[in-house]
Amino acid sequence: MEDVTGASIQELVAANPSDLVAQLQAATRRWPVWPFALAILLILGLMLGGWGLLLILAGVPGIVWLALRDQAARSVVVMYDVNDTAAVRFNDIVQAIGNLQQACGMWLVTASGAVRTTYQYKTHAGASTVHNRVAASASMKGPRHLVTNVAVPTLTSAQRALHFLPDRVLIREGRNFADVPYHRLELSAEPVRFIESETVPRDGQVVDYTWQYVNVKGGGPDRRYKYNRQLPILLYGQLTIWDDHGLHMIWHVSRTELANMVDKALVNASSAPPPIIQP
Repeated sequence: MEDVTGASIQELVAANPSDLVAQLQAATRRWPVWPFALAILLILGLMLGGWGLLLILAGVPGIVWLALRDQAARSVVVMYDVNDTAAVRFNDIVQAIGNLQQACGMWLVTASGAVRTTYQYKTHAGASTVHNRVAASASMKGPRHLVTNVAVPTLTSAQRALHFLPDRVLIREGRNFADVPYHRLELSAEPVRFIESETVPRDGQVVDYTWQYVNVKGGGPDRRYKYNRQLPILLYGQLTIWDDHGLHMIWHVSRTELANMVDKALVNASSAPPPIIQP
């Protein structure tokens, strides 16, 4: 199996440093002060007995003020004024990823490997390629520390997330960020046959069946295995997003047409000149 998630987030930052990424990195690393202040206030209140309640009541407005101050210090505000064709292209991305929320199954492929031996072929249900994947989803929620006036269509998994802004794509991994302009993106969308050993998505298209252990010579089930379940083969949409600086992410979607819609919207954005946007 080979990792297919591309360059690390640090390598992506080095390839394309930006002020927005630097501000987001700084915001995520600021510790909130108000929880510590609240803990000290409660401890003092308990130590002072009856007077402690008065101290706590008097200190609550200060805690609220600290919480609001922390929220402002840990937020990056970006306001966009998107017009003309740039607005149309971004709206297409919003709609495409909004429709992607309808998919009953979505995954990020993290590793892939070719089946090379007869034994591997038999024990991997006759597959020619094996994938490791993690559950993923689409949403309209941007990074927690980003405050903006536009919807932020997002593809997210437990490992990484892509946040689509009008002028760039943010890549998030934990508390780390990188970004890439649309004109650097490369994209492809294609149908792939996938042997599903987990729950079959309700909207998945079953195109064939195989067995967990296949008979190499004659096909069909290998009857030497007592427990040999039949597995469905589904047709998924595969959306691949990459650039020449190491970004590489492969998403599987239970409905091929939804992956195609996202691919079309992103291709239109990447093939157009960089938009002139007033941040």
